[in-house]
Amino acid sequence: MITILSDVGGLYKIISFFILIPLGVSLYTHDWIGGSAFLLILLYFGVLGHILDKLPQYREYTKLSSALASIALAWLTSGIVFGIPYYICTEMTVSQSVFEGMAGWTRTSFSFLQLTEQIDLSSSLFFWRAYTQWIGGLAMLSVFISLMKGVQYSLFHQSMHERHKEHIITSLQSVIRKIIPYYLIFSVIAWCMILANHVPLLDSIYLMLSSVSTGGFIPYPDNIMYYNNASLEITLICIMIAAALPLPLFFTLFFQRDIAAFVREKQIFLLFFFILSCTLIIACGMIPGFTTELLNGDPFHFWSLIRYSLFMSVSAATTTGFWNTNFEGWSDVNLIFIMLLMFIGGSAMSMTGGIKLRRVLLWFAGVNWWVRQIFAPSHAVVPLFFEGQKIGSNEANLEISKSTIVIVSSTLLIGVFTFLFMHMHPDADVLPIIFDVTSAFATSGLSLSHVTPDMPIISIWCIIILMWAGSLEVFPAIILFVVLFRRKNG
Repeated sequence: MITILSDVGGLYKIISFFILIPLGVSLYTHDWIGGSAFLLILLYFGVLGHILDKLPQYREYTKLSSALASIALAWLTSGIVFGIPYYICTEMTVSQSVFEGMAGWTRTSFSFLQLTEQIDLSSSLFFWRAYTQWIGGLAMLSVFISLMKGVQYSLFHQSMHERHKEHIITSLQSVIRKIIPYYLIFSVIAWCMILANHVPLLDSIYLMLSSVSTGGFIPYPDNIMYYNNASLEITLICIMIAAALPLPLFFTLFFQRDIAAFVREKQIFLLFFFILSCTLIIACGMIPGFTTELLNGDPFHFWSLIRYSLFMSVSAATTTGFWNTNFEGWSDVNLIFIMLLMFIGGSAMSMTGGIKLRRVLLWFAGVNWWVRQIFAPSHAVVPLFFEGQKIGSNEANLEISKSTIVIVSSTLLIGVFTFLFMHMHPDADVLPIIFDVTSAFATSGLSLSHVTPDMPIISIWCIIILMWAGSLEVFPAIILFVVLFRRKNG
C-alpha cells in the first residue's frame, strides 16, 4: 500500500502544477472566494503530493496492478477534491459539488452549474469547470500512453501480465512533458477555428476546452443550440473527430505527413463507419415523425436531417456530449444507436470515453480466429494477427479473454446501476434510464432529463461512481477494490 500511496503522490504533484492557471484567473477577475478555493486545492495536491512522493518504495519497480490501483485512487480523490470550489462558491450540497467536480475531471458534460443572476459568464468558476475537463483529458491521455510505453502494449492489452513492470510515475512524468506541446498546439488550432466562426471570446475559450477534451460542457442550458450556427457545428465536428483519433497517429499525420500510417489504422476506419452509418440511420428515423419542433424550427429539408443527425452521431461517438437539437420526438431506435455509439466510444489513446474501438476490433478478430481454429486441421497452429503483429494461441486467448472481461464488466456495471436507478425512479421509462446510465459510464453527458440537481443522493453518487469507473474503462477501479479488499482482509 505504501508503494501505491507514493505513486499517488507523484500524480498529485503533476496535478498541482496546473492549478496555478485557474488561481491566476481568479486573481485577475478579483474572485477572492474562488481564489481561496483554488488555493486550498493547490495546497492539498502540492503538499500532500510532496509528502506521499517521499514515501519509501519497497520495490525497485511498481507492479502494473499497483500502478492501476494508484491511478484509480488518484482519479477518485482528484474528482472529489475538484468539487471544493462548487461547495464554497455556490449553494450546492456536498454530493452535488462532488458530482460537478467528478464530471469535470472525467470530461462528462453533465452539470448542475448554469448561468444565473449570481454567476455570470466571466466567473472563474465556469473557467474552472471547463478547465478541469481539459486537464482531465491531458492526464488521462498521458496515463494511457505511459502505461502502453511501459509494457509495450496498450493499458489493458497487458494489464494482467505482472511479469511486465514499470515505475509508472517516472514514465508518466516523461510522457506528460512530451505530450503537452502537442496538446497545446491542438488546443490553439481548435481555438482559432472556433474564433473564425465569430464566437465571443469567452465562449470560444469554453468551447475549445470542451471540444478538445471531449468534455462537452457549455454554461448555456441550450448547449450548442444557443448559437444556432451551422458553420460552428461543422468546426466542432472536425475538432471532436480529431480528439477521438489516437493522438500519436494524429500528429504523425500532421507533422510527418505519414498518410500511409493514418490510412492503415483500422480504428479510424471503424470510427468513420460508425458515424456515417448511424447518421444515415438516425436521419431516416427522423422522417416518419418529422416535426419542425424537433429541428428547432428549421423547415423540413435534406440539410436539416444531415445537420442534426451527423452532429449528434459525432458527439455520441466521441463521447463529447454536445447537442444541437433536443431528443423530443426521437424514436427508440435512434436513441439506442446513440447509446451504442457512446458505449463504444472513440480510439484508444484519445480523449474519448467508452470501451474504445480497439477493444471492439480485438473482439471481432478473436471471434474470427476462433472460427478459423474450428475448421483448421487438429495439428495446425493458427496464430492471431492483430495490428500487424502475430500473436500465439496462448497469448491470443488471454488477450481476447481480457477484452471480453472488460466488455462484460462494463455491461454488468451499466445493468446494476440501471436497476438502482429504476428503484429510485419507479415511474420513469426504462430506456431513458439506460440511456442516462450509459452516458454517465461513457463520460458523455447526453441525457434524457433524468440527471438533475433534485435527484436522490443515492442517484447522484451512482452517477459519480459510473463516471469515475467509466473514465478508467472499469479495470483500474476493479483492481483498486481488489487491493483494498485484500488489504482489509489480509
